Amino acid sequence: MRGKTNWLHIDIKSLSEKLPDARHASPSKRSLLDVNEHCEGEHNNADGTLRIGSDYSYNDGSESMAGKKSSKKITLGRREKLALPDLGIKEIDAKIDTGAYTAALHCQDMKIITRKGTQLLQFRLLDPSHPGYERKLYKIGDFKSKLVKSSNGKSEQRFVIKSTVRILEQDYLVEFSLTDRSAMRYPVLLGRRFLKKKFVVDVAKVNLASKS
Repeated sequence: MRGKTNWLHIDIKSLSEKLPDARHASPSKRSLLDVNEHCEGEHNNADGTLRIGSDYSYNDGSESMAGKKSSKKITLGRREKLALPDLGIKEIDAKIDTGAYTAALHCQDMKIITRKGTQLLQFRLLDPSHPGYERKLYKIGDFKSKLVKSSNGKSEQRFVIKSTVRILEQDYLVEFSLTDRSAMRYPVLLGRRFLKKKFVVDVAKVNLASKS
């Protein structure tokens, strides 16, 4: 016996008036959008708002509809303690920001040096006001540079490196842009690119990972 088919009807015209880029979303697969309008981090539009597009995560239930078992996501708070083992950091505070797309790391004295014909990125992690500051000079050969737009709408050229993040006894390779975050409360920022498909965020709580 065939079951009853339930159809989902969405007023795309009404939706597109509220979210201009929502017209690009397929109504059958992009029924729920999670957008944080007030955030610290990178934005895609010139006016500081988030652009809705294929890079963003949509909760459409497509896996369960296809008969696949959905993996359970881990809940994090708006602030978490994590480790950066590649950089020798055993514990550091990070802001978990669903409004930012990429990740950022507080660094200073960043410059390119040449050693034996090879270009290296040299930088100091954190600053003297941070308890974890060691004045150590890091030198990394695997890096790149790209233009990043911050929450204040200004674009700047930043160096980008990959480093391991350890949280809940699991290691994740994360791409960080290096920037001076001395004016920010937290030295590390983790955005949606890291969170996507693995974590959900409860903004009412903090340090859930260290309590697990």
